[in-house]
Amino acid sequence: MRPIAELMIRPLSDDPTADGGFAIAALRAGDDVGLLSDAGCPGIADPGATIVAAAHAAGVRIVPLVGPCAVLLALMASGMNGQRFLFHGYLPVKPQGRSEALRALEERSHAEARTELFIETPYRNVAMLGALADSLKATTLVCVAADLTLDTETIECRTAGDWRRQEHRRFDRRPAIFLLQAKGLGSSPCCSSSACGFRSSAPRTPPSRRRGTTRLPAASIRPSPEHNGHGARASRRAVPSRRGPARP
Repeated sequence: MRPIAELMIRPLSDDPTADGGFAIAALRAGDDVGLLSDAGCPGIADPGATIVAAAHAAGVRIVPLVGPCAVLLALMASGMNGQRFLFHGYLPVKPQGRSEALRALEERSHAEARTELFIETPYRNVAMLGALADSLKATTLVCVAADLTLDTETIECRTAGDWRRQEHRRFDRRPAIFLLQAKGLGSSPCCSSSACGFRSSAPRTPPSRRRGTTRLPAASIRPSPEHNGHGARASRRAVPSRRGPARP
């Protein structure tokens, strides 16, 4: 294991093809390559899939490593259907298009018996919550998972009717995942719960975490044996993802 200071770190560029070419060249030279994200999960609502696909095409062994993924953390903590779900990324920005998209998701949730997930730019969270409350049926469940893994983490699940009576500004400019589930899928609302247990509403202060630090999930891309014919331990190159659009 080499110190971080000795690693070669190359931020992703605006050219995925060039990034993939750089990674494959390093692998063929006998180096290991790690794909990191500064605040997300590589390839899941975050850059990186193109590099992984290039590694597959080159016959390179891919090793996914455990790390937080906001989409899955939100689903785990929502109490909604985790057997059947769909992530949609961003919804339309304009009010009419957003409301129409939300009603369409609600219809699909009921028809397909599934959970619908999406994200929004943090400064539009308040507008999104207002649209959810006003556009959906009163009985549809809506969950907001904000600041996941931070000390300020908030996970609230309520019916759309209940959200109409709530103050939405507490979610303003906070990275969040939104989930909805139409009535009739067999789940009940849960509030302030984690996937591995349940805690009180007291402030969360994990002893192992310090403000301003982030645990980095990673997908490790290692050269196949034929890429390092001498069997020597390869040096490591880290290719972190730049900050992507999905930062829950």
